[in-house]
Amino acid sequence: MRNLANPTTPGRLASPRVLTLVALVLASTAAADPVTYTGFTITDGQLGSWKFHNGLVYLSFQGDTKDVQFMQFTDPFGSTADTYVISQGTATVTIVSGGRTVHATFDPGQILVSSDLGSSGDDHVGARGVGFSSLTATGLEPAYPLGIEDGPLDWGDIFDPGIASPALDLLTFDLQSSTSFGGRAWSCVGFPGDCQAPNPLHTDRGDLTLANPYMSGRPPFADDSLSAGFFIADVGGALDRPPRSVRHARQEGKHGITYRAYTISDVMLGKEYFFGAQVYLTYEADASKVKTFDNGASSYGFINHSGRARLTIVSGGTVRTASFRRGEIYVYYDVGSSTVGFGSKRWGRGYPLALTANHDSQGNGLVENTQVEAVSDIIRVPANAANYTEETATLVTDLTNATVLSGSANSCIALDLLTSACSDFTAAVGSRSSRTSPKTSDCRTRRSPDPIRSSGACSGPSGPPSTTASTATTATTAAAITTTAATITTTAGTTTSSGPCYIRRPRWPPRVTPPPGPSGRRPWSRSPPWAQPCSSPR
Repeated sequence: MRNLANPTTPGRLASPRVLTLVALVLASTAAADPVTYTGFTITDGQLGSWKFHNGLVYLSFQGDTKDVQFMQFTDPFGSTADTYVISQGTATVTIVSGGRTVHATFDPGQILVSSDLGSSGDDHVGARGVGFSSLTATGLEPAYPLGIEDGPLDWGDIFDPGIASPALDLLTFDLQSSTSFGGRAWSCVGFPGDCQAPNPLHTDRGDLTLANPYMSGRPPFADDSLSAGFFIADVGGALDRPPRSVRHARQEGKHGITYRAYTISDVMLGKEYFFGAQVYLTYEADASKVKTFDNGASSYGFINHSGRARLTIVSGGTVRTASFRRGEIYVYYDVGSSTVGFGSKRWGRGYPLALTANHDSQGNGLVENTQVEAVSDIIRVPANAANYTEETATLVTDLTNATVLSGSANSCIALDLLTSACSDFTAAVGSRSSRTSPKTSDCRTRRSPDPIRSSGACSGPSGPPSTTASTATTATTAAAITTTAATITTTAGTTTSSGPCYIRRPRWPPRVTPPPGPSGRRPWSRSPPWAQPCSSPR
């Protein structure tokens, strides 16, 4: 486990009473702009009298960039840390679990958003951690209610012969620019030391406590979180809670089950480009249709071809939804290679999303312990359950039961599941589909020969074909997949509006005008002759 206060010295970060403030630079000189910070993870906890299990936890902090401060402090171990902090704003939380959604507002003075760049005097490349910190009875808690580490955030640890992509250099950590990244998630009182009993955080819906149930090791020596999460900064404002399409889903068949995946990526949907967007994939299926496959010791597990795949993209205050054509997408869990994800009929298991467990070859912390690695380990060798917290063994799955699995996110058409190496960085060419905007029921259907096709509620003559080429690569960001069985109310879903979908890396440079759309044409200024009106369920 990395120590965000001092990466070489064990122990927990002390309370503010023993932190020595070295410098407090004036608030940012940047123009005053509204900013929304969003944090997401899946964990257990309690809000008021309601106890939730594997709940989707969305934290939001709305403030202004002028209130971001650069701070230096000396921790108890003598190291001076450079940080950016914002404490003025409104913090909220939304919990989605068991078919129930509860939104609450934190009492003032408890929550702050912080970014830890590392020790003063170092050449900061990347950052050590970021997230939602709190001031509670035990003092400053840097990773409670949610801290994020590793993944693209930690790209400064890449060293020869590793090569960082140019896109990583565009990530910002000053809390004053739009940015996004995923990594391992902590909800830990006492971090970076041993996690202690969670502190209550006061809200208008009762006290909130969050746990960190899935870890490597057993208390009192549980030392590394297996969970995943993401952090997003949206300058200009954003949603303060997940859209309805993410919170609700339909069931299919008598043994209905919904698989959901969450990640951060760049996406092209139709002619729209979204950079560092929240990507939510859902697959509504029948658990009785799960099949086994066996390709030898390195690849065996479970697969479900029976469902319908849907997509929701959230970028700032914009929400887009899509439905893939039935049969194009499937869900699989490969126990042999410790991989789980959403595969496609033509492009295989690495696209549109695969979560892998492979640690980075350099041992630099970008990819470390994950739930999919731990669960696969327990399935292969049941006695190894003793190497993890007791709760981790409850995640064992054959794709017919409720679970949550995290891993390193990959979108690659030629992914080696055993090494997480991507040998072809060409993105799968997108597909034609019907499309609606959030504020209108008009949609358009266009013809395309592309393999991952999505369909909506429209029908009519086909339009001109569209093709494009873009790049994709494996992403060292963490992501999570959850499943919810029929006996448990679903917690996510999408509407039926849809469009061509590409998930790709690297990120487009910010503030750079994206290239023309897939057809090379500008967006239609009026509806083409084959446009058909349709309705989009909400």
